[in-house]
Amino acid sequence: MRANSGRALRIPASIVRAAVAGAQARAVDVDALLLAVGADNSALADGGSLSASQFAQLLNRITQSLGDESNGFLHSPIRIGSFAMLCHACAGAATLRRALQRAARFSSVISDELRFAINVEGEEALIQLEFPATPPKRYFVESLFIILVRWASWLVDTKIITNRVSLSYAAPDYVDHYEQMFPGQHLFAQKHNYVTFPRRYLDLPVVQDGAALRRFLAVAPGALLRQHRRDVSASGRLRKLLRSATGHELGLEDAASALHSSAANLRRRLQAEGTSFSELKDAARRDKAVYMLLHEDTPVNSIAEALGYSEPSTFHRAFKKWTGRTPGEYRRVHQGGG
Repeated sequence: MRANSGRALRIPASIVRAAVAGAQARAVDVDALLLAVGADNSALADGGSLSASQFAQLLNRITQSLGDESNGFLHSPIRIGSFAMLCHACAGAATLRRALQRAARFSSVISDELRFAINVEGEEALIQLEFPATPPKRYFVESLFIILVRWASWLVDTKIITNRVSLSYAAPDYVDHYEQMFPGQHLFAQKHNYVTFPRRYLDLPVVQDGAALRRFLAVAPGALLRQHRRDVSASGRLRKLLRSATGHELGLEDAASALHSSAANLRRRLQAEGTSFSELKDAARRDKAVYMLLHEDTPVNSIAEALGYSEPSTFHRAFKKWTGRTPGEYRRVHQGGG
C-alpha cells in the first residue's frame, strides 16, 4: 500500500479479503461485485490487489447490496443514510470536541451493538469502542476508527495524527500496512479498543459548512477507507526514528543528521506541522513506557531507568501528565489480554 511516484496506490488482497468478509457471510456475490468495479476474484488471492478507486467502489456496492452501512459486520444492519445523518447531527458544532460528543450520542441511536465514547486522559483524547454483545470482526473496528479519525480531520481541516491504536484482536496478516492506516503505536490483544490522539485537536474549530458537507457525503464514507498513505512529513519521519531502540537518547542535532537535515531546518518544519522535537521525544518515551507496562513485567522504576529518567518520581509525574494516570494505575486499567 505505497504511494510512490509513478506507481498507483494499491490495496492488497489481505485487506480486500478482510473488507468483504461481512458481505460473504451474508451470501453476497462478491465475485460479481468485483467484476462490476473492473476486477475479478484474483484480487482476493495472495499477490492480488485493487486500485484505491476500485476498493472504494467495491465497499459502496457492498453497502448498497446489503442495505447496511456496517457492510454485514453487525448482526443488525445500520440503515443507509445513517452516516450522513450523523454528519448532519454534528453540523454547527463549535469545536471538534462538541462534534465528537454529538457523534457518540448519535451512535447510540443507530445501533445497540456498539458504544462509542470520547474521553480525555491527560494529554490524550481517546475514541473508544465497546461491544455489549458479540464483537464484530477486526476489520469493522479498524475501519470505524479510520473513518472517525479521517472524518474528524476533515471537520477541522487538519490532519489528525494518531498516537496509538489499541485492539482486542490479534495482529492481522496485513499489519505491515498499519503505519499508513494508523500512524503511531499499535497494540494488539488488548483489553480495550481505542485510538488516541493529542488532546489539543479537540479544541480546534469545525470549519466545514453545508456545501462542503454535501461534497463530502458524495464520496464518504467509502473514500475515507482508501486513503492509506505513507507519512513522509518531517514529524512522521522523526516519530519513526524516535521509536527505534535508541531513539529516546537522540538529541535534536543527532536526529536532524539522521534525517539528512540541519537542526534549524528540522525545527522550522516541525513548527510548521504544529509540533516540536521535545513534544515528539516525549511521545516516543510515552509509547515505549506504554508498551513495557502492557507487554512486560518490568518494574515501573526499571522502566523509568530504561527511558533515561534519573529519578522514578520524575517519570511518574511525566507519565501522569501524558495519560492522566500513574504508571501503576495505567497497567491495571489497560492490561491486555494477551
